[in-house]
Amino acid sequence: MRNQLHLDENSELVATIVDDKIVIRALPTADEWTDLFKNTPTEVVNLDKRGHYDPEKSPAFHDWMHEND
Repeated sequence: MRNQLHLDENSELVATIVDDKIVIRALPTADEWTDLFKNTPTEVVNLDKRGHYDPEKSPAFHDWMHEND
């Protein structure tokens, strides 16, 4: 089955039932996760001892935290 699905011995599989059928699929590898998120913007958010952050140093995080206000 691994040969038919082009999986190696390190591939992790997950089985689910969909419409009374067993569906087997490979979980994403670490490299696939890296590729998936390589264009996702990131921002380092430093918290002080009270758990507060500086909105000027982390503007995207601040905007995200308040986007539904």
